[in-house]
Amino acid sequence: MIFTVIINAILIFLSGVISLLPFTIPAMPSVIMSGLSFITDNLASVASLLRYIYTPVFFTALVVVAVGLIFFDSIYGVIYWVLRKIPFIDIH
Repeated sequence: MIFTVIINAILIFLSGVISLLPFTIPAMPSVIMSGLSFITDNLASVASLLRYIYTPVFFTALVVVAVGLIFFDSIYGVIYWVLRKIPFIDIH
């Protein structure tokens, strides 16, 4: 529910910014829209299947672990950068 609120707020903000532009943005081609809808429909069906097989708590843990593994290198770099900024730890 929190993610829905955040996504809706971002969409409202972006639509407000786009409405302030002095020109109109062309419509997305139907080929691209159909391809994107195909991808999102398939992802939604896989997610609903996994949610049906596993409990919601386990499914949420799977998603968190998957995102953590995907972004591990970036997260590690940020944590290492923060630790290097602390002078008394003496990390080089």
